[in-house]
Amino acid sequence: MPVPRQLPPPARTWVDRAEELERLDRLLITAGPTRVVVTGLGGVGKTGLAVRWLDAHHERHLDSVLHVDLNGWSGHRPPATPQVLAGWLRALGVAADDLPGEVAELIALYRTVTSDKAVAVLVDNARSAEQVQPLVPATARGTILVTSRHRLAGLALAGFRHLDLDCFPAATGAALLAGLLDEARQPLGEDLLHALATRCHGHPLALTIAGAHLAAHPRRDPAA
Repeated sequence: MPVPRQLPPPARTWVDRAEELERLDRLLITAGPTRVVVTGLGGVGKTGLAVRWLDAHHERHLDSVLHVDLNGWSGHRPPATPQVLAGWLRALGVAADDLPGEVAELIALYRTVTSDKAVAVLVDNARSAEQVQPLVPATARGTILVTSRHRLAGLALAGFRHLDLDCFPAATGAALLAGLLDEARQPLGEDLLHALATRCHGHPLALTIAGAHLAAHPRRDPAA
């Protein structure tokens, strides 16, 4: 049975988040579980940062990497906890016929199965600590990263630390825009790239949308 590797694909264009990656490195616990909530505005790159960091530390999570999107602000209903746990347990090798029907028993089985594994869990777009708590693996050799627009202070008692992700400064935003433009468009000057990045307030999602628009309309004046 293949080892679960459920992370979303990495961003096509990556620009400097070295400081934030180093801060995550400092939060890494070598003698116990690493538990971090990454917070920030919607579209600021929380998931991208988490994926990048987990990929860089894949050797710590050789048994499995699990992922769920709780759809916190998408307008869609979040997946139910039993649905998430059942899917993860099947991915970890538990036969469907062996899955209990009660939520408490599913949580207990998940903790038992993960108790001795080097496992990473990425929980995206959580709205509350209550959503996350049943999904925390029991292993002392694992990592769980949670992304949210809220600080989820209720997770502090479970040993979670906090990392806040901000928008890009103008220079980094300009680098992201430059990386999104293809050869069909004439290169934009540095001043114009900085101006566009400032107009987007350094917000990664806004910059990505602007870059896609510019790439799709190579003859359009970007200053318009």
